[in-house]
Amino acid sequence: MQLSSYFFVIYTQLISLSLSVYAHSRIRSHHAKNLAFITSRSIAHSFTRVKNGNYTREVEKTETKRPTKLIKDTNTTLSERLLASSSYIIPLSDALQAFAFPLIKVFPHNLSRIIEKIVIFQSNLNQLPLYSFSMFSFIYFIFVKKNLLQFSYFIRYNFLQALLLDMFEHLISTVYFQVFPFSVPDETIITQIAFYSSIIAGFGSCFLGIIHSLLSYYPWFPIISDAVILHIGKAQDLSSK
Repeated sequence: MQLSSYFFVIYTQLISLSLSVYAHSRIRSHHAKNLAFITSRSIAHSFTRVKNGNYTREVEKTETKRPTKLIKDTNTTLSERLLASSSYIIPLSDALQAFAFPLIKVFPHNLSRIIEKIVIFQSNLNQLPLYSFSMFSFIYFIFVKKNLLQFSYFIRYNFLQALLLDMFEHLISTVYFQVFPFSVPDETIITQIAFYSSIIAGFGSCFLGIIHSLLSYYPWFPIISDAVILHIGKAQDLSSK
């Protein structure tokens, strides 16, 4: 139990680091007499040669280009923003189903009853044969891949990102409750930190996506948003603020 708890704490810390720390500039120096071996995974490169005695030092400055500000799409309409923000209901419902019952005693009584009914309804839907696969395929092919109704890039971006967030949250809940079946009432500090970190990552990403899309901004989650851009490409004619 203690080993699995330590493992999951390390796992959640890696997630928090990936969501908060961006790659920064690095300087690599290579010393050689006749040949300089240069390796880099960055996007931008700049080289300077400095002579020092009998050898030449080649300094490589690398910079990874990351967005420093949120990107806003000024061409979106109100209906597009509402439709894009509604996509994050998908991961939000799964996060609610995974973590609501352990926290239901914390909520007020009236709110707890509403959440309990929502979770029961969602559980009944998931018991239908091929429900999850059918919904995923429908959303992916209608809004993202085929784009039969000619949705804008803003809508496609948010729907694909919502699907990836949904898979990410499903992975967290599976690891927490099935692979390492932690006991929620357990008062061990490590277990509680791991549990509440998962809740913050799950619900926080959903609410952040809803708010940003309502304000016409592209929600940015490292790794997940990179995968979205690799799949559907970059948007054109965007203004950053």
